[in-house]
Amino acid sequence: MSIRQILKAAFEGMIIVAVGILPTYFFARTTTLTCERGPKEQINCVKSENIYGIIYFKDEHIPSLENAWVSEDCDYESCTYQVVLHASRGNFPLTDYTSSGTRSKEEIVDQINIFIHSSSEPTLEIETSIGVLGFMLPIVFVSIGLLIFFAQVRKALLQ
Repeated sequence: MSIRQILKAAFEGMIIVAVGILPTYFFARTTTLTCERGPKEQINCVKSENIYGIIYFKDEHIPSLENAWVSEDCDYESCTYQVVLHASRGNFPLTDYTSSGTRSKEEIVDQINIFIHSSSEPTLEIETSIGVLGFMLPIVFVSIGLLIFFAQVRKALLQ
């Protein structure tokens, strides 16, 4: 096997690794909404996003939260849903993506709206994530890519 073939195979392995890493941004994100009661019962929140709880990349301050609801976006085939927060500065989606199913989103909306209209709790923290798919899909691609890469490097060293 020539060096050119080995480099080509190793490059293909690295492409598969990249295929695993790129979806991590979309599938492994966790969004945390932390809200606190301020003066005059004003609800101020911070929306934080991270990947696997390790890489933090975005904090968004949401002052004067007023309520939340589930928005619906339908086309000719299906509908997707998203939690939207309404605050004094406008509307803020809880996540940057929409997905099917309303049950989990309605539960989040209920938690937020109960917190807003109840003065007994000083803080609220809600965490959303994609789940097992977001964890497993990138790991499978990265593992396969690394196996291909190292197998080709080993093959080159043994020749």
